[in-house]
Formats: sequence, structure tokens, C-alpha cells
Amino acid sequence: MSPSTVAFLVESAAIYATLGIVFAVIFAWRGAVVVDPVARGSTVGFRLLVAPGAALLWPLLAIRWWRAALAGAEVPGERTDAWQGPSERLRLRAWIAWIVLAPLIALALAAALRARPDRPAESRDAARLPQPPADGAVR
Repeated sequence: MSPSTVAFLVESAAIYATLGIVFAVIFAWRGAVVVDPVARGSTVGFRLLVAPGAALLWPLLAIRWWRAALAGAEVPGERTDAWQGPSERLRLRAWIAWIVLAPLIALALAAALRARPDRPAESRDAARLPQPPADGAVR
């Protein structure tokens, strides 16, 4: 790669990061509530957790923020009775999946560790140490 191409890529990444940081501060301060009304009344800790992701994904969040602002009062994802039922069912399914998958993953890992072939002696680190003389003399 030529130095001018590398310089262009570095400068582009710096501009993207700068715009992302500026957007993240504004988004954490005002935009999170517009995009997701559940964030209304959120703490400073939540906003600090959201900021790095917002800085990285700022073009996507800017589009979502713009669309949510155009939608007005009817924001997708707002807590309503129509939203609550499917959300609770989804949460229950996620909980059941976690309860089932956690032991299965542990069992799969244990089976994989048990089934792996034992390494030959010459590949072990201890086999690379000098062997003592056969007569038992100490050097």
C-alpha cells in the first residue's frame, strides 16, 4: 500500500472517530430517548454505557434518530399494551433458552476436551529438556 493511501485511510478513520465522539455525546444526552422511549429517565451510567456504541455506530443511529423524530409521537418500541405481551413472551423464551443452552454448552466443551487426542511425547515441553544420562551420574 502506498503511503498516500495509508495516510488517507488514517485521516478518514480520524474524521469518522471525531464525528462519532461528537455524535455520541449528543445522542447520549438527547437522542437515546427519541430512538428508544424506554431510555426516558435513564441514569448517567446508562448514558456512559451507550456512548461508545453510539460513537462507533453513529451513521446508523443518526438515521434511526431522524426517522424516529419524523414519526412524531408514535415511536416504534414504545411501551403499550400491544407491545407488552409479545415482549414478555420473548423474555420468557430467552430465559428458557439460557437455562437449556448453558449446561449444553458446558457439556459440549467437556466432551470436546475429553475427545481431543493426546499430544505425542515429542511435542510436550518437558520432552525438550535434556535427558539425564542412563548411568545416573550428575553432571
